[in-house]
Amino acid sequence: MKHKKVMLLCIGIVVIILASFISVIKYKTTKQEDFIVMLGNDFNDVKVNTSIDKTFVSNFMESDYLLKIINNDASKIVDDKVLKISALVKKSNIAFISIGTNDIKNLIKVDESLKTVSFDEDIVNRKIEILLFNVNEIVNQLKTINPSINVYLLKIEYFLNYKNEKIESYIELINQRYKNIANII
Repeated sequence: MKHKKVMLLCIGIVVIILASFISVIKYKTTKQEDFIVMLGNDFNDVKVNTSIDKTFVSNFMESDYLLKIINNDASKIVDDKVLKISALVKKSNIAFISIGTNDIKNLIKVDESLKTVSFDEDIVNRKIEILLFNVNEIVNQLKTINPSINVYLLKIEYFLNYKNEKIESYIELINQRYKNIANII
């Protein structure tokens, strides 16, 4: 009698383990994985265990160029397949955008040996307004293509090797305004 109870208990445990195993397999095969599209400048410090598409990434991109790519539904040939930016955005549930540093950095003349910078404040201020307009348009276009996409803007990092309060204030202003446009990381 005791062996029969132990045998039934073991069979019950095996059935519970099998049911759990089957439900885990079913979950793993039906769970939609994140698909992430990266746009703008390349950044290698984002670590995720999922698919990331870097088709439309460059190290020297400015916001006006990225906006043009999205508005024109640009395409690239990758592995003999034509990839349209809209198709990548439609299948993505997350978009990381790294843009803005080149918009500002390209207006500033840097003398590393003297640790000085020179720039026209009016031009930089105007460029910041254009950058913020472009970034807002980029996010709106992505949301138009895929209303459920989560858009994350990577904040602009300080790019000089020495302290300059004016440049720091520009970067802080942009990052603050980015928060009004989309999620920021």
